[in-house]
Amino acid sequence: MTEEDFKTIGNLLVENKLEEALELLLSLFKDENFESRTAAVWIVNSSAEKFPQLAGKALPHILNLALNDKSTYVRANAIEVLGLLSLNLPEHFQTLTPKILESLEKSDIDYRWNTILVLGWIGGNNSEVIENLIPELAKHLDSKNEMLRGTSVLAMGWIGGSNADLIKNYISSLVKLAKDDELVYVRSNAAEAIVSIAYNKPEIIENFVSDLAFIAVKDSDSLVRGSVEEALIFLTKEKLGLTPEIIKSIFTVVENGDKLIGWNAVLALGWLGTSNPKAIYVILTNLRKFLNSGSEDVRGTAALGIGWIAGNNPKEVQPYLEEITQDLMKVLEDKNAIVRTKGIDSLGWIIGNSPQMAKLVMPKIRVLANEDKDENVREKAESTLKFISDSANYHSNS
Repeated sequence: MTEEDFKTIGNLLVENKLEEALELLLSLFKDENFESRTAAVWIVNSSAEKFPQLAGKALPHILNLALNDKSTYVRANAIEVLGLLSLNLPEHFQTLTPKILESLEKSDIDYRWNTILVLGWIGGNNSEVIENLIPELAKHLDSKNEMLRGTSVLAMGWIGGSNADLIKNYISSLVKLAKDDELVYVRSNAAEAIVSIAYNKPEIIENFVSDLAFIAVKDSDSLVRGSVEEALIFLTKEKLGLTPEIIKSIFTVVENGDKLIGWNAVLALGWLGTSNPKAIYVILTNLRKFLNSGSEDVRGTAALGIGWIAGNNPKEVQPYLEEITQDLMKVLEDKNAIVRTKGIDSLGWIIGNSPQMAKLVMPKIRVLANEDKDENVREKAESTLKFISDSANYHSNS
C-alpha cells in the first residue's frame, strides 16, 4: 500500500464517502503485495468503531483472505482481525455463518484447516457469535486427518478458554484424545485445551481427575505430561483441593515397578504438592516411600520432590520437618552419585527456609564435600555449604 492510498482512504472516510473507501479497500485486498493486503485488513479494524457499516461490508472479504490467501502472513493477520471485529461487530458475524459452514465441508484439507483456525480464533475472542457452529467444529475431533484433528482440538481450547460451558459436552472427547491419540501433536493440543478450560472453569473437568492423573504419569511426552499437570494443579488448587482420592488416582497407575512411570508419578506429586499446601502431609507420606525405590531416577526425583514441597512450605512441614530431614540424610548415603547430589540439593532448599536444621545437616554435607569419591557430589556439597552459610547470614540480619 502506498502512502497515497493510505491518505486517499483516510480522506474518503473523513468525507463519509464509505462506498468509495470500501471500493478502494477491496482493490487493495487483491493487491499483489502481501503487505498491502495486510495493511488494508488492519485499516478496516481501526475504522470499525466509527464506521461499522464499512467494516460489516468488508467482513466477508476479510474472511475470504483468512481462508484463501496464499500468504500465511496475510491469513494470520486476517484471522486476528476477525477475532477483534467479533467483539466490536458481533451482529455482523451471522452473515458469515453460511460461508464458514460451507468451508468446513470443503474437500480441500488446507481450506478446512484454515476454516477451523478462523472458527477457533473468533470463538476465543467472542464465543457467542460462533456458538451454533461448535457442533460442526466438534465433528472434526474424530477426523482421520491428524492435521484437522489436532487443529480442531486447538480451536476447542481457544473457545473453552473464553467460555467453557459451550464445549462442556466435548470434554470427554478432548480427554480421550489427550490420553489415547497416537500422535504427540494431537495429544499435546488436547492437553493444552484442557488447561485453557481449567483456567476458565475448573469444575467442568473435575470428573476427569483420574484420567488426567493417568496422562500426567504415563504419557511418553514431557510436554503433554506437563500441560496435564498444570490443569491438575489449577483444578486441585482452585476447586477441589488435593484430596486423597486424587493422590490415589496417581498411585493407581504406578504399576509393575516401571521406572519411567514411577519417575513421572514422583514428579507430578512434587509439582502438585508445591501448589497445594493443605495436602502436603499426604503427598510427602507417599513421596517418602519412593526414597526406597529400586530405580535411582525415582529415588533422586523423590528427594527433589520432597525438597520442593518442604522448601516452599516451611510452616506447613514444621511438625514433621526433622523426620523428613532425617530421611533425606539417608539419601546422602545412596550408592548412586546422582541420587546423593539430588539429596544435597533437597536439603539445601529446606535449610534455605528452615535454617534451624543446618546444625543437623551441615556435618554430613561437609563430610561429602571433603571425602566423597565423586567429583560432582563434592562440588555440589561445597556449593550447598556456601548457600547454607549465606542463608544463615541472611536470616540473622533480617
